[in-house]
Amino acid sequence: MICETCGREFTARRNDARYCSPACRQKAYRDRHAPVLARRFRLTDEMGQYLSAAEFRELQKLVARIQTKIDNNTTQSR
Repeated sequence: MICETCGREFTARRNDARYCSPACRQKAYRDRHAPVLARRFRLTDEMGQYLSAAEFRELQKLVARIQTKIDNNTTQSR
């Protein structure tokens, strides 16, 4: 079978398998749902276009990095 996310060939353990790994399955889920989340929170760029799934994931990563830095600074200042 061919993975629907990465396109690699894999041996399926089930007849209805669509992805080669849990990571590919999760990426497919995020690709399907990120635009919905972006619309739900009205996340748009400066031109008023909704963020793509990839842009939304990048924004999530950036927010997580900022939160980590804030948490580290808070811990160090105590």
